[in-house]
Amino acid sequence: MLLLGDAAGFAEAFYGEGIYFALRSAQLAAEAFLGGDAEAVETAVAKLIRKHLTPDFLYSELNARLFYPAQRFGYYRMVQNQHCSRYFGEMISGSVSYAECFFKTAATMPYWLFSSRIPPSTHAPF
Repeated sequence: MLLLGDAAGFAEAFYGEGIYFALRSAQLAAEAFLGGDAEAVETAVAKLIRKHLTPDFLYSELNARLFYPAQRFGYYRMVQNQHCSRYFGEMISGSVSYAECFFKTAATMPYWLFSSRIPPSTHAPF
């Protein structure tokens, strides 16, 4: 028996999203079942998860640590900023990885953090 998805704690830290990770962990488990003997499946699944999912969890945690300690600040300077929120939209859509989103956010932080020239996005907050 293998625990996958939410049962294995595979929900990411920033959005709390778990469907992608549930499906991806099931896909990795299926690959391990098809590619190895029954006794080595658990080890193979663990290796595949470390290789394919752990980096996403790490950068999701880093994004959460950047945003959640100062939520009001994060909302006004990150969420309402069209440049910064675009990175997170790209991450949700799957066009960039969690790592790339984190590095784009961190690399442009002085720009969106201190620039008064960046207007907040015009979308409604909810």
